[in-house]
Amino acid sequence: MVKIGWKPINFFIFTENFYLKKAFTYERLLAFLLAVLLLCGCGESKSPVENEEEIPRQKETSQEKKQEQLKAAKEIFYMMPSPVEVTSLLKKAGAIYNAEYLNNPQNIDNYSTVKELAVNLGIFATDLSYVSIFNQTQEAMFYMAACKKIADKLGLEKAFNEEIMSRFENNLDYSDSLLYIISDAYWLADAYLKDQERAELANYIIFGGWIEGMHIAVKTAQQAPENEQIIKRIAEQKYALQHLIKLFENQSNNNSSDILSDLKELEKIFDKITATKQPNKLMEKEGKKVISGGTVFEISPETLVELTNKIENIRNKHI
Repeated sequence: MVKIGWKPINFFIFTENFYLKKAFTYERLLAFLLAVLLLCGCGESKSPVENEEEIPRQKETSQEKKQEQLKAAKEIFYMMPSPVEVTSLLKKAGAIYNAEYLNNPQNIDNYSTVKELAVNLGIFATDLSYVSIFNQTQEAMFYMAACKKIADKLGLEKAFNEEIMSRFENNLDYSDSLLYIISDAYWLADAYLKDQERAELANYIIFGGWIEGMHIAVKTAQQAPENEQIIKRIAEQKYALQHLIKLFENQSNNNSSDILSDLKELEKIFDKITATKQPNKLMEKEGKKVISGGTVFEISPETLVELTNKIENIRNKHI
């Protein structure tokens, strides 16, 4: 049984710089997810994808329901594991870049429905972050091109206009500048989500980004099983998953019933992970005031294997 401690999800507001950076590094994870949502609100372009799974633009009848969906989306944004964090832990464990973890950009032509395209836009956005962290510039351009192609198929051409493409290319190696660009995109995307006109599309992208982040995390755990920080990142997703399920439960169509079913099965495995709250204590470590306590997770090796297999099973259905 592995016992690991974890601070509450709002831990990044405390004084530790690492936690403060989490809010920004996660934005990098969603760089292209958010860029796609960035300019979609204009809405004059209709998706060229024609099939029975086309997502309807529906008007919400309840303002309360809108707020519930928005709140859940925001919580997921900050609760999902950042590939920046995952790859940082992987590097500390002595691992090297492994392209086999990722979805090959050449698979893009296999996706035709709105659902397939949106899910894989989230997946490719996560993969883009992964290759960027390892300074794989050429691969980053391939994944950027894949994201643009998917966006075009979804009728979201404005999300990858010449200005955005140029800014990303010019700042790929300059993280500080990139953070400013992505931060702007994040808040514009937030405003778009409030509109709720294409909530289902946003949910598919969020799901794709989350499941790919989990896939990278479990692959990293397999490579470095002694690294408890990686396992901690996996265990804490017990709560993010609950909110992700809420997003899909709020969808009015049946196109996502398979995703919802898989997520609920995954939740049953996560329920085997016990979480015990510990009282917060103020202590001094290396001359700094540190808050200890929070939540301690316990996960057995068998549960970790079961979790890994289920995550891989879900991901493989969509790539």
